[in-house]
Amino acid sequence: MWASRQPDAPELFDLRADPAERRNIAAEQPQMVAMLKTHITAHMQHVADTMPADAIIAPDLDDEIVGRLRDLGYME
Repeated sequence: MWASRQPDAPELFDLRADPAERRNIAAEQPQMVAMLKTHITAHMQHVADTMPADAIIAPDLDDEIVGRLRDLGYME
């Protein structure tokens, strides 16, 4: 799992052995974490490089929606 708010705290799970994602094996698989981080970083850069400047439209959010999004952890 990639958490942009905590990029230095990677999570990696063996979904076959641990489908509930209870045991983070990132510390046991540093090469895999590094490879995935490289791919994620490259993908994020590609998205940023190819996104049209006018593609970002700020949504109109009322206070209730903002509160719900904060409660869910999507906003700070």
